[in-house]
Amino acid sequence: MAEASLAELIAQHLTEPLAGLVSELAVPVVFLVATGAEPGLSRMGGAPLMADGLVWPRHEAAARAEEIGARGADPEWIARHIRADLPLPFVAQIDLTEVSAEGLPGHGRLLFFYDALAGPYDTGTSFGRVLWDEAPASEAKLRPTPEALIEADKAYVAQLSAPPEPFILTDEIRAALKETGLTDEEIEEVAAAPPPEPSPGPHVSPFLTPLVALEAEPGFALPQACGPDFMQRPALAALCAEDRTDAAWEAWEAYEAVRWEHQAGRPQIGGPALGEQDDPAWSAAYTELSGEMFVTPEWRDQSQRIDAEAREWQLLLQMPLSFWISEQNEGTVYFYVRRDDLAARRFERVITVYQQT
Repeated sequence: MAEASLAELIAQHLTEPLAGLVSELAVPVVFLVATGAEPGLSRMGGAPLMADGLVWPRHEAAARAEEIGARGADPEWIARHIRADLPLPFVAQIDLTEVSAEGLPGHGRLLFFYDALAGPYDTGTSFGRVLWDEAPASEAKLRPTPEALIEADKAYVAQLSAPPEPFILTDEIRAALKETGLTDEEIEEVAAAPPPEPSPGPHVSPFLTPLVALEAEPGFALPQACGPDFMQRPALAALCAEDRTDAAWEAWEAYEAVRWEHQAGRPQIGGPALGEQDDPAWSAAYTELSGEMFVTPEWRDQSQRIDAEAREWQLLLQMPLSFWISEQNEGTVYFYVRRDDLAARRFERVITVYQQT
C-alpha cells in the first residue's frame, strides 16, 4: 500500500503491551482503490453493467417527503426533491469473484445505489439499495443512466455554477440586523458589500459521478474503541473507564488516531466501519428495532438490546462521499445488512446509515 501499513501505525502511536493487544483486534477487510485502468465489472460512478432482468431502483418515500424534509436545514427543498421520485443514483458495483469477505456470494456482482441528497435525513431502506446481479459476466451490459438523473445532474451543476443572487436589504432583514446590535451605518456597509464569487468548478453532482475503475485490496481494520471486542480485554477496557487516568485517555486517543489514519476516506467492504460519529451498526440496529431514525425516550434504557442487535449486522460497503462524489463532499454512507438476511440473499433488506462530523 502507498500509505503506512496498519502494523506501522500501531507501532508509531502505541507502546507495548497495548500495541500487541491492539494488533490482535485487527479484522480482515477489503478496501477499494481507484485505478487508472479501463473500468470493468468493478467500477464506481458512470453507468453500471447490469443484466437485462434487473430494474434500476428508485425510492418509494414520496408520501413521507414532508416528514423527512423537516429533518434538514431546507425542509421545502428536500421535500420537493423527494417528491420528484427520481431513480436512485448509481454509486458502485463490485465483482464478487474479486472479493473475499465474510458471507458474501462468491459469484455475480453487487450494485450499490444511493441518494446523497435525501439519504442523510432518513436511515433505512428508502434511499439506498443493493442489487445482486447473479447473471454470468457475459450478460452484464452497460445500462444507460436514466434521463431523469441526467437532467437532474445538469440542473444541479448549473445551479452551482450560477452567480449568487444580489443581496436585497428588505425592511425585515434590516430589522433583524438591528436586533444583532449593528448600527445603521454598519448595516449599509453589509448591503453595499460585493456579492461572493460563483463557486469554482469543476462541479460534480450526486446524480451522476465520473466513471472510475475499482480494484479490491485486502487489508485489516480495527473495531471502534469501547465496543464489545475492545471491552473483552481488561487492559483495553481500562481505557474506557469513567475514572480513567490521563495516560489511559492519551492511549484511547492514540488508538482512535490509528483507526482514522488507516481507514478515513477509504471505501471498505466488511469488518468494522469507521463511524464518523458513533458505530453505524448501532444506528442500523436501532432503526430495525424501533422504525425510527433518532432515539426516542422509550428507547433510551434499551441500550443492551440495541447493542445485541447491532452485533447481528454486517457492513457491506462503507463509502466516503469525498471518494465517490468529490473531495469537497463530506460524510460517509454505510450499507448494512443483517447477517441472516445476507445468508438468505435478501439484499432488499439493506439499511443505509449516513454520518458526518
